[in-house]
Amino acid sequence: ISSRGTPLRRVLFVTDHTLFVCEPTGSVQRCVPVSRVMQVNVAADNSNAVALVIPTEYDILLCFERRQQRDDALVVLRAVYRRMSDGELPLRQVRDIRANQYQMEKPPGWQLQRIPQRTRAHLRKALETIERQEEERHEATRAIEAQLEETHREEREIKIKEAQAVRAKLTEAESRLARTHNELEALRAEIARTKTRREELEAQLDGRPSSAADAKDQRIRELNDAVERLQAAQAQVTAERGTIDKMKREGDFLSVDVRRPRSALDDFDGDAEVFAHRVTNGRSLHEQAVVEVLQRQLLAKEKELADLRDKARDVASLKAQLQRRNDELQRLEAMSPRRPEAAARPYNAESVSPAASPSRRYDPTVDVGVVSDAVAVDDDGDVIHSGPWPRARDVATRSVGEVSYRLPSRMSEFTTDPRFNLPFVHVPAELRENFSALEDTAIYFFGLATKQNKRGRNQRRVVVCGDRSLYVANTSGHVNRCVWLKAIREVVLSANGGVACKIDGRGEYDLALRFEVSPSDAETFVGTLQRLSAFHRTDPPLQVTRLPQLPVSDLRLEKPPTFEFRIHPLVPRSKLFAALQELAKATAEQRAQLYEAKDRETLEVVERLKNEMRVEVNQRREREFAVLRQQIALLESAVRDTEGEVRSLRRSIHEHSCAASPRPSVSRDVSRPMEDLPGASFWVPTDPVVMESTFDVLCLRFVGDVVVTGHANGLVCAWDVTSARLSRTLRNGHTARVEALDFDGHSIISGGFEGAIIRWDVHTSEREKTIRNAHRGRVNSLLFDPLHLFSAGSDALIHIWDAQSFKHEKTLTGHKSSVTGVAVDGNTLASCEWGWLFVWDIDRGVVLKALRDEVGGIAAMDFRGKAAITGGAGGRIVLWDTHTGESEALDGHQDDVTHVQLADEGHAVTSSLDHTVRTWDLARRKHLAVFVSTAPDEPRTFHMAANRMALGQSRTIKVWTR
Repeated sequence: ISSRGTPLRRVLFVTDHTLFVCEPTGSVQRCVPVSRVMQVNVAADNSNAVALVIPTEYDILLCFERRQQRDDALVVLRAVYRRMSDGELPLRQVRDIRANQYQMEKPPGWQLQRIPQRTRAHLRKALETIERQEEERHEATRAIEAQLEETHREEREIKIKEAQAVRAKLTEAESRLARTHNELEALRAEIARTKTRREELEAQLDGRPSSAADAKDQRIRELNDAVERLQAAQAQVTAERGTIDKMKREGDFLSVDVRRPRSALDDFDGDAEVFAHRVTNGRSLHEQAVVEVLQRQLLAKEKELADLRDKARDVASLKAQLQRRNDELQRLEAMSPRRPEAAARPYNAESVSPAASPSRRYDPTVDVGVVSDAVAVDDDGDVIHSGPWPRARDVATRSVGEVSYRLPSRMSEFTTDPRFNLPFVHVPAELRENFSALEDTAIYFFGLATKQNKRGRNQRRVVVCGDRSLYVANTSGHVNRCVWLKAIREVVLSANGGVACKIDGRGEYDLALRFEVSPSDAETFVGTLQRLSAFHRTDPPLQVTRLPQLPVSDLRLEKPPTFEFRIHPLVPRSKLFAALQELAKATAEQRAQLYEAKDRETLEVVERLKNEMRVEVNQRREREFAVLRQQIALLESAVRDTEGEVRSLRRSIHEHSCAASPRPSVSRDVSRPMEDLPGASFWVPTDPVVMESTFDVLCLRFVGDVVVTGHANGLVCAWDVTSARLSRTLRNGHTARVEALDFDGHSIISGGFEGAIIRWDVHTSEREKTIRNAHRGRVNSLLFDPLHLFSAGSDALIHIWDAQSFKHEKTLTGHKSSVTGVAVDGNTLASCEWGWLFVWDIDRGVVLKALRDEVGGIAAMDFRGKAAITGGAGGRIVLWDTHTGESEALDGHQDDVTHVQLADEGHAVTSSLDHTVRTWDLARRKHLAVFVSTAPDEPRTFHMAANRMALGQSRTIKVWTR
């Protein structure tokens, strides 16, 4: 058909790579390589018309005499195109074909090409070469299969051994858990007995009978009532027996027996003589023995109660005496240098009470810190103490050491601590308002430093050193960290003012700071720590290491799960001065006598505290065993996943050379043709081509050896897979993030968060067309073919544009929230939002199906034929039948799904924030294998077509070729 619509008789024939259109006389009119045909449009009417879209030249319109000729020509064209481009020739069914719809004019400078053709002899020789190469590939494949089989066998043996080791650990852990449970049950029983005994003793101390004694008294009363009832019954039986004997003697027994009323004798069960033989003095022998035993127990209990009352009076006197000795100890106690600090804790009846709260206020006699009752969380998620800084109510003189130095006579002259030979420091004027609680306290260092938070930003921190603790607070005066100085094992000092403290202890983690404002503060801080640690005689002593840079990789900066925020009180200077003066007055002999008594009391307190904490310790063990069981379960799950991957790889090796051939299909979706995609289950991944970008990759598409990516700074980049380098950067287009683009090999169409849609020429890097404010908000998804452009945005609208002129044609309305994805198949379009999947008729612009996802969270989708797949929050993947509306969820991912794609009618590929790209068998509704693991990066997007797979993870682009 000519450009004017006139039918001209022509001869069409196709060789192994070229399409010829000739006149019946034999002269050649057109000679076109089949690979240049971009699309084939087939008329739906009975005209048997076909349009060959050739963008590089001008289009060809053909009208065959018979439908069979048209179908044969299409089959041959698709076969030649598949061989030349490793892809499927796109076919699209249209209503009719008219000459004014296509580019029929010859472009300027067009010349008829003369493409030489191969002879059959050359073709035979080429086929023989191909067969020989194919045989060589088969041999190489068999060698690789053998090697992979050996590797998988070794890996399987290693995994089996690891699983056996894990099972052994599990068995051992279960045995330990069983023993711990037994110990816990025994301890609970002992606690129950102890509580019962304590209740009895408390009741006896209060002068009232215990519950056990009441129960015994009640039992005795019940037995006495039973004995009285038996005596009454025996007396009645004896009286009636006498009456019966009298009647027998008078000979009137029968008449009296008939006339007398029913008595207790008639209901008596047993022989009267036997019963009389068992009864003595109105009580049975058994009841008499029970009564005697209970009477003896009652006497013993009364005696025990009297003893306990005497002991109660003794306990009250001992308690008063102990309190007096405690007061005397606080006035005269002194500290021996080699005595442990735990011995300095005086007895406190309230602190060992069973009702003592774990979140109690600070007790200065307990050297374990305080569980803060003013705990809050700052903007970075760190635990802080939002209340006032605690102060010690009193200072135990043992905690200040022996007095071997001279003290000033007045408090105003007390400016230096003689124990450390360190001067007391004051809070700077600009921070005095937030740190007013530190006035008149014994602090030896106050400096500003920076600390890197979880988001990588530097935050200002205030570092304070007390006599036994190190504090880290924010500039608002809230404490973030409190550490005992004796727990600091090593200090690392860098040349640029960085300081790292390596801290030992359960639930502790290291600390890294940088004194950028005044680097000399780092030296002062380390010197202060050395002085304080030397006084407290830490074993081993504090180690100071100087390095050019802080070894961040060697530090434990992550907060452990067992961490518990505690805050230690600061010592007021006035009380420290009074304690030092008081200590100087005590003699060594007095201190020794007091310490001996105090050690005995402390041991009692420690033993009681151990008994009270035993339940908490057992609960902590149970939590640790629960964590261990969870880890074992995860290891077993990993072993199962690995075994599944091994089976999948073996199956893929077996089916590698027998992938299913593609089936012919008529599709309207040109941006994603119906390529031969058997999925990763038929694909053994090899080493990919890796390309590194300067910015995070948000979306990508590829055609041939060109990969196109969109980035957060509005740039669109083109990459050459052959050289693994960036070939072009498309600038001066978008002003916001680019998360939607499509590519057909010549043109790139991208959509940004500012709402603009731009078409680029990939060869010249120039903008061809621009639609400003295409959406009121960001563009989430788009795709195009030579005729139409489909776009979806956060304004809940789907627009259809003319792909060449960018003129608006139609708007699909129906969504209520942001449209997160679109896909086209023929005249059907599928779109999704948070909890809905819509299926549209494009020509009529109406909704065919509205499918509801009750869980919600849909973020990505794909659609083909009657199958659709969606993925979103929580790793949820749902497979839909768009004809019946049925759906089925697939389990596999552990975190949000970022991208999904239907590889073919039987397989799908998905990516997730759990660092995996997975393949699925849709027929069996089963997860096949993990195609690739991207840890620690998160896979944001991917594109699979023909024999190639491209993946974007963080700033890395990986391309696999099968």
